[in-house]
Amino acid sequence: MSRDSYRASSFLDSRIRSPGVGAIEVHLGELLDAAPEPMPRRPCRFIFHIGHTCSTLLANSSGELSGTFVLREPAVLLDLARWEDRGRLPHRYTVDRWSALRTSVLAMLAKTYDPGDVAVIKPSSLANGAMREVLLRPAHRAVFVYSPLRTFLSSLLKSEDNRADGVADLAVRLRAGRGRFRATSMRRQPIARQLAALWILHMDLFLELLPTVSPRRLRSLDAEDFVTAPADTLSHLGRLFGLEWSVADIASVVEGPVFRSDAKHPGRPYDARSRRVELSLAADAFRGEIDDAASWAAHVTRDRPIPGVLPRRLGGARAA
Repeated sequence: MSRDSYRASSFLDSRIRSPGVGAIEVHLGELLDAAPEPMPRRPCRFIFHIGHTCSTLLANSSGELSGTFVLREPAVLLDLARWEDRGRLPHRYTVDRWSALRTSVLAMLAKTYDPGDVAVIKPSSLANGAMREVLLRPAHRAVFVYSPLRTFLSSLLKSEDNRADGVADLAVRLRAGRGRFRATSMRRQPIARQLAALWILHMDLFLELLPTVSPRRLRSLDAEDFVTAPADTLSHLGRLFGLEWSVADIASVVEGPVFRSDAKHPGRPYDARSRRVELSLAADAFRGEIDDAASWAAHVTRDRPIPGVLPRRLGGARAA
């Protein structure tokens, strides 16, 4: 792929394949055997997220600014996360071999066309289990993008595709077997409660990481803060990532086409007002389901509550 084709690809998984595009599929073990030893280790920046929280827009706008090479949802991170979530290794892998594989994958993803650029990687929300291992290395930094529960539910309930994304994501989290819920109990719950459970599991994952990662390397971002004040958010993100973007350059991106089109479907006009209207309509249409799911979530988290505003807010403190 050329630099332009990376930039034009919304996602780096099976969705980029077409009859006119060639591809080579490589088993993870073959990838490790083919990797040179030792591979140069370069720092990466990560945009982790809980899904449907404007994370693709954040990645796209970051990619318009200097010093970045953006990778959106590379499939290999999902493969790694699936095993690391389970807490066990694939057959015939030792701990050392798996660690070497993870190191090689991150080294390959860190490669950029311009040696002065840094790779900004937005994994799929299904790959959030990779956060634990990725952030073990002090050179890596990350932001975790989320929405409050009611906003998250409105975002996923508003379309069948979004619901399907949420159900698939929940299945991954439940298979990991590390959270508050079990698959057998979740199957009996209404869809809105299932999506609330997904939100809880993602938020738990972030909160569990906080004691192990320095605030200089991991921050949280409420998607509404980004939508309301995109220039300020990008300025703070640049500082977190060690990239000092100018006020003028940020303003040019915020006022440009990236913020006037759908991040996943660039040909479709879409902006902050469109998002607010869609969420408002969904909140009204699914008010009963959202109220029930929010009450249920408050009940199941009463012993270990989730704060209304996550700690380590990008850009400073805010009252809950």
